[in-house]
Amino acid sequence: MTVTEIQQSVPSHADAAKAATVMTSAGANLVLLHGRVHSGTAKRGMPIKLLVVLDDLRYSDRSKLARELEAQAEKVSGQRVEVYLTDRPEWDHRHLKVVTSFEAWVAANSLCLHESDPVDVMWTKEIGLPYSSQEEALRMLPFLARALLNTHTAWTAASTPTADPVVALAGEEAKKLNIATQAHMAIELGMKCLGHLSEEAPVEFTHSLYKLVEPIREPYKRQVLDLLAPLREPDNSFIKWRTAAFYVDDEDEDIDDGDEIDVEHFQDIPQPTENYLRDIVIAAAEIGLLATGFATATFGHGTHYNVTEAQACAQTLRKTILSLTNSTP
Repeated sequence: MTVTEIQQSVPSHADAAKAATVMTSAGANLVLLHGRVHSGTAKRGMPIKLLVVLDDLRYSDRSKLARELEAQAEKVSGQRVEVYLTDRPEWDHRHLKVVTSFEAWVAANSLCLHESDPVDVMWTKEIGLPYSSQEEALRMLPFLARALLNTHTAWTAASTPTADPVVALAGEEAKKLNIATQAHMAIELGMKCLGHLSEEAPVEFTHSLYKLVEPIREPYKRQVLDLLAPLREPDNSFIKWRTAAFYVDDEDEDIDDGDEIDVEHFQDIPQPTENYLRDIVIAAAEIGLLATGFATATFGHGTHYNVTEAQACAQTLRKTILSLTNSTP
C-alpha cells in the first residue's frame, strides 16, 4: 500500500486492532494503543502508535525489529504504524518505578489491545533505558547542550554580516525560521529535563510546550510559564515553524499541536517578528539555565560533565543575545 493510499483514511481502533495482531504473532505479551488514535482525535495520515512488550528483547536489535513490525502492521492495517518496543523487565521497571518515564505516561493514557502472561522472561537482566527519572534528565542534557549551541549558531549567523555562505544564501525568512525552530527545540528539551528532575508525573512525549509544563514542580513551573507568556499566539505559529522545518516530510513524526502542515502552504505561516525571535531565544537560554541549575542542585556542583556542558551553552547563549540586543530579559 502506498503512502498516498494510507493517507486517504483516518486511522481507527479497528485498524489498530489489526496492527496488534502482527505484534501478538511476533510474541508480544502486551500491546497498548496510545496517541491520537486512542483518544479519537486522529486525522488522516496520522500513525497508529503502539507500545509493544515482548518477553525478552536484545536491545541492540530494538530499532530494527520495531521497523520490521511497523512495515508488517502497515500492510495489515492499511495505516501508518509506529511501534515503541520494549520487554517485560524494562516495561515493569520503568512504568512502575520511573515516574516521569514515557512508559509511565503510556500506562496511564492507553487502551490495551492485547495482554497475556509472559512465558520466558530474564528478570535479572540489565535494562536498556534509564533506571530513574534523574538518569533520564542526565541523559537528555547533552541534547539540550547541542540545541542551545544550534540556537546560538542560528542567532549569530542571522546577526552577523559575515555569516556562513550557505546560511546567507538561504534568505532572511529562512534565517528567522531557523532561529525559531532551534530555540523551540532547546526550550522543549529544557522543559523535559525539568520535568524529569521534578519526579512528580510522567513527561509526555510531545512537542507541545504547554503540555510539558504540567509535570514541572514549583517554583520552576511559574518561571517557565513567565518565559513562555510572550510566545503564545492564537494560531500557535511557533510550533508550525518548527513543524515546517523538521517534520513535514518525516514519516516517523506527527505533530499534536494545531493543524497539520502542508509544506506547499508554508508561505501562509506568519513569519516571526524580531521581538518574537529575541523572546524565544531568551526563553531558550533562561529555561536552559533553569534546567541546569536544577540539575546542579540535584547532582552537586561539578559532578557531571553533562550538566556543566549544558550550563555553559545556556550561559553563552544568554550573554550573546543580550549583548547583541543591548537589552535585558
